[in-house]
Amino acid sequence: MQTIFSMELAQALSRAAVAAGKTVNVHIKIDTGMGRIGIQPQDAGEFAEAVAGLPGIQIEGVFSHFSTSDSADKSFTYKQYYQFMEALQHIEEKGIQIPIRHIANSAAVLDLPEMHLDMVRPGIILYGLWPSDEVTRSIELRPAMKFKAQVCFAKNLPVEASISYGRTYFTDKTSRIATLPVGYADGWSRMLGNQAHVVVRGQRAPLVGRVCMDQCMIDITHIPDVKTGDEVLLFGGADLPVEEVAEYMGTINYEIVCMVGKRVPRLYVE
Repeated sequence: MQTIFSMELAQALSRAAVAAGKTVNVHIKIDTGMGRIGIQPQDAGEFAEAVAGLPGIQIEGVFSHFSTSDSADKSFTYKQYYQFMEALQHIEEKGIQIPIRHIANSAAVLDLPEMHLDMVRPGIILYGLWPSDEVTRSIELRPAMKFKAQVCFAKNLPVEASISYGRTYFTDKTSRIATLPVGYADGWSRMLGNQAHVVVRGQRAPLVGRVCMDQCMIDITHIPDVKTGDEVLLFGGADLPVEEVAEYMGTINYEIVCMVGKRVPRLYVE
């Protein structure tokens, strides 16, 4: 979906489309209160009219984005919606028909069916995760993403052995420590060091020491028979919810699933 939110961008797309002998379908973004990108609602009619006059450009849709639809208080969401509908009216008054009108994100998909219009844009619920604790849980969601690694090394360490950079962790007994080939370069945040847990052989193991760029260490002293190649769950599913990792980092589940790096292989299963 090609978004436009300024005449400069629309004109550049028009020139490129004409040069290529193509027509570009575009969606106009209206800023109804997100304060990010977009045309002001009162300017929507004139802007759409100008865009519609550009060669090689076809207006396929108009949209906006909610800023607080995942909150229990929906008053500002309704205000945004009404402003969006007014913007659409300004466009229609110019004789321009819009095939696709859309504004509903995941929270609005769940809570505000009257705002679904011609299309919805689910985001976090595609991962099987809730937008917040304040939305209505009106459908069944199943977490669809897991982040996994494998044990690449395991060793026994004596009491008072230090682990990782800065020596922020010391063993308090003879311990067995495993190394995982995943670090902050993969999206496994350095903020998780000495906080998070992972799951190995069905048991939780604490992350010890600071997370390195490409590796991290876990204490497996209490888990027998862990060996190189064993699968380790970093997050996902009922055993280790994404929200738990988000809590360690003081953030939201959206950030956790989005921060997994590009170099991490993806395996898609049905």
